[in-house]
Amino acid sequence: IYQKHLRIIDGGATWHVSGEKCIWVGKKRRLSRPRTIAGFDSESKGSRSLVAYEEGTIEIPSTVKGRPTNVRVKNVLYIPEMGNVTLISQGMLDEAGHKFTTAQGVTSCYNKRGVMVWNAFKKGGLYHIQDNIERCMMSKDEAHARFGHINESYLNQLGDFEGELSP
Repeated sequence: IYQKHLRIIDGGATWHVSGEKCIWVGKKRRLSRPRTIAGFDSESKGSRSLVAYEEGTIEIPSTVKGRPTNVRVKNVLYIPEMGNVTLISQGMLDEAGHKFTTAQGVTSCYNKRGVMVWNAFKKGGLYHIQDNIERCMMSKDEAHARFGHINESYLNQLGDFEGELSP
């Protein structure tokens, strides 16, 4: 029903980086000088750097005030070894004139005109850009009716209707 992606607003990231294949819009540009990004697997003794050879623009499905939207981020380094992980540099967005508010587990990003462009939700200590296909799609009562009035134990096996994931 959904693909799992990890999309984090990273206050310590120097660059926007992503390994996701499906979120790029337009053509990626070949970098004249590849960028080495250090710090991957920093917990292990064999910590290594990864190299970006291309950069471009990504578009991440998200929500603003409960409505689907797309977060468009330019100058993202493409590092295929990262897989379905995207780190958005809060510092780069700040330099581009974006502003942030953080309260009660939600970070909201506003563009230069003061218009909210996306929300990120705290989960496990990190702020995730919530893909609109990963949020609760229907209530338990709606699922009960749509699935032929099946009993509650079967509904519980289908998903977490109160949390982020549901059928």
